[in-house]
Amino acid sequence: MLQDRVAVVTGAAAGIGEEVAVLYASAGARVVLVDRDADGLDKVAARIDEAGGDAVPVRLHLADTTATIDAITGVEQRMGRIDVLANVAGITGRTDFDAITLDSLDAMYAVNLRSTFVLIQQVARGMRERRFGKIVNTASISAVRGQGSNAHYSAMKAGVIGLTKSAAKALGPFQITVNAVCPVAVTALTRDYPDLQAGRALPPRSLNRAGEPVDVAPTYLFLASPASDYVTGMAVHCDGGFHLGQPA
Repeated sequence: MLQDRVAVVTGAAAGIGEEVAVLYASAGARVVLVDRDADGLDKVAARIDEAGGDAVPVRLHLADTTATIDAITGVEQRMGRIDVLANVAGITGRTDFDAITLDSLDAMYAVNLRSTFVLIQQVARGMRERRFGKIVNTASISAVRGQGSNAHYSAMKAGVIGLTKSAAKALGPFQITVNAVCPVAVTALTRDYPDLQAGRALPPRSLNRAGEPVDVAPTYLFLASPASDYVTGMAVHCDGGFHLGQPA
């Protein structure tokens, strides 16, 4: 599905990003792994290499815009091009509305929204020249439903949906598709949340089970593959039916 494509995956050291990177590699892509966790990058690169794939780790803190631009330039010089961008990296942290500080708001903006914009803008230049590109962003069900204990996160992810639709309009004439995935919290990424530690029930979802990163990654593959060539500007729910509310 992605034979000989060059794919950049951010947040690739763990969770959804790891599974997306592994899936892209198994589909034939040469995968550039981006994360600030060097040990995690090495682990995922080794996992891909052992399976016969091709992975290049790039350590990067996406809050650093200058470093991000330099990194993309370096990747294009080394790999020759970027065909697929999966913006998976993100930060979260449940905080009561009144307790959200400007510093935490700025940090959430820098990683969850600004870096997504910067990366799209940078990779789109080469994609326009080649008249091909697949960009897959990560929003959240929180962007649609809101979250009283995580308002800054919800706001940035709503921004990702708006950015996705706007970029799809701007880049569509160049045969570049831009879509977003809206996952619900998957257990591998939320084990430290206080409510889960306290043994409280997971939010209701139609499939009546918690999700894992492997449940979400195939949606990213679809949106990066030729199967989605006529799909753009979409925010795709991948949440086990959580967006439907309480099961009947």
